[in-house]
Amino acid sequence: MNLLEKKDIQHKLRISAPLLVFMVFYMIWFSALEQNTGSHYHVIYSSLDSLIPFCEYFIVPYFLWFAFVPAIMIYLLFADEAAFRRTSLILMAGMLFFLITSTIYPTILYLRPTEMPNDNIFCQMVAHLYQTDTPTNVAPSIHVFNTLVVLEALHTCRGKLARNPLVLIAANVLSLLIVLATMFLKQHSVLDVLSACIMFIAIVWCVDQFDFYEVRKPARVRDDITA
Repeated sequence: MNLLEKKDIQHKLRISAPLLVFMVFYMIWFSALEQNTGSHYHVIYSSLDSLIPFCEYFIVPYFLWFAFVPAIMIYLLFADEAAFRRTSLILMAGMLFFLITSTIYPTILYLRPTEMPNDNIFCQMVAHLYQTDTPTNVAPSIHVFNTLVVLEALHTCRGKLARNPLVLIAANVLSLLIVLATMFLKQHSVLDVLSACIMFIAIVWCVDQFDFYEVRKPARVRDDITA
């Protein structure tokens, strides 16, 4: 490894350090919330939830979320540093708001089926998910919020791959399936999804009022500035 490569790696680590440190902080706080079973939970429910059937096949896009979000962030880190910084800030702001909200106003769902309707690998995967993830602290949905954030970042990124129509279509379809999965797996209420969408719009608007990283400037202008 030559000196230039070493400096580049160190540079990428410095850029990603705030988000990595925050994720450790987030997991510690979230784990504490999940274990705090003595809280008085507020039930989240909408009449629309009863109209949405349980469908175990949505476990596939639901689990793909755990690869989709990191993959987009890694791509942004190497393709568009300004977009990576902006997206990191939006993600951290949303997740911090979620932690504070869940601490002040703990929520719970009673939507999960009492038993799996089928005996197949997909239902087994859902059952495993239910065992490892409690139906508490659900609003707003971080699954939905983070999906919207990275999808929007991919659309505004100036990287070549992000300009590929097939890539964008695939990302759009997967994002839609992930959002739907949260409801069809009974992991979230329609209200959780709506509140995540509102939080996404509000935080993106607030961050872009300052435009710290000049992401909103046309790519050609940004390239001229950094040249």
